[in-house]
Amino acid sequence: MLKFPYGFSDFHIIRTENYFYVDRTSHIPLIETAGHQLLFLRPRRFGKSLLLSMLENYYDVAKADEFEKLFGDLTIGKNPTPKHNQYLVMKWDFSVINIKGIEDISHSIYNHINNSIEAFVDSYQHLWQYQVKINPKDAISSFQSALIAVRQTPYRLYLLIDEYDNFANEVMMGKGEINPERYKTLISAEGSLKALFKTVKSASSGQGLERVFITGTSPILLSDMTTAYNVAENIYFKPEFNDLCGFKEAELEAVLKKVVAECELKPEYEKEALIVMQAFYNAYSFSEMSNELMYNPTLALYFLKHLQQYCEFPSQMLDENLTMAQAYFKVFDNRDYKDANELTIKTAFLTVLFNDVWYMMDSETPAARRYTDLTMLVRPDFRHTRLLNYRTSLESKYDKVFKLELISVVAVGFDRLVWKKVV
Repeated sequence: MLKFPYGFSDFHIIRTENYFYVDRTSHIPLIETAGHQLLFLRPRRFGKSLLLSMLENYYDVAKADEFEKLFGDLTIGKNPTPKHNQYLVMKWDFSVINIKGIEDISHSIYNHINNSIEAFVDSYQHLWQYQVKINPKDAISSFQSALIAVRQTPYRLYLLIDEYDNFANEVMMGKGEINPERYKTLISAEGSLKALFKTVKSASSGQGLERVFITGTSPILLSDMTTAYNVAENIYFKPEFNDLCGFKEAELEAVLKKVVAECELKPEYEKEALIVMQAFYNAYSFSEMSNELMYNPTLALYFLKHLQQYCEFPSQMLDENLTMAQAYFKVFDNRDYKDANELTIKTAFLTVLFNDVWYMMDSETPAARRYTDLTMLVRPDFRHTRLLNYRTSLESKYDKVFKLELISVVAVGFDRLVWKKVV
């Protein structure tokens, strides 16, 4: 029976406890040749943290004894690069930083960096010839002290930075109101984040830092700090990294076949499941040079785990941890962004109509050489059932007082409205 790792991204646990894992280790040689400081962007919950966890386990010298257990049956395990298990690995996870106010920016960032450095020092205690000094008020000083210790070992540092831009929006939004001053403070010449990245840039020039891998959702923050950190190679649009995170359709077909068999469902259920997943989860191609669309792995695992557990599709197709706004954006097509007025109207309609329990929502669907503006398709798994019978329900409540009439109304734009009395 397959075990789906929905909700966590620890590569070591996934591999040692036999969870489902789609092998992406074949990209490791490509990552090594792409550059020493890389920036990789993907939407929220698209597998970036698991990617960094995999790289951490691959390069960490402290995990050398577990290499065969973790990677032996994977692509990279059969032909590893010379750099496997050859680094001291430090990780900064900016998704856990909570910014409460402008005055709290430096304090929160420095606290997290200092905590990360302390964990780093603890992991390699047997290697140190120099005592790392943690400065509670200056994490940059702490980082520089850690680099001194690194230089006195046979190894170099690999720095992993997860969700580097996670708190930028929180900084900009003050109590629900847009506050650009917060953002300016964050990226200003005196700003703690800008100073931190300036130190990272400097550390890569012979001070013990050899490689950096950064993940995030947007290049805007890094672009605004170009003078501080202008050495990162952007790899997120390159075709060879289009499938670095996410699931391919063929991969999902294979696992759906196993789950359908486990549930002893009819073979055609596999096709229906894929149709539903295509409608809700399949909309990502990150390179113009690649035609392969990638499925959001978190949403796919959410679907697969529910299907395996209950042998039916989840009634709520979108994970509650993803906002409704993101649900709408999954519906929109590239054609929608050509006309802001139409996009606004569609957003309003979706706000009223969106229902992923009964329908698959689609926009700009090709039909007879034209495009339908907005489409609501009954989900395949509900076509054998009746939708809610509002008339019966209302008559049971009001028939003794009111004479009810059922009228079907269809609006096509704002200037065309048709209706018909249903007998």
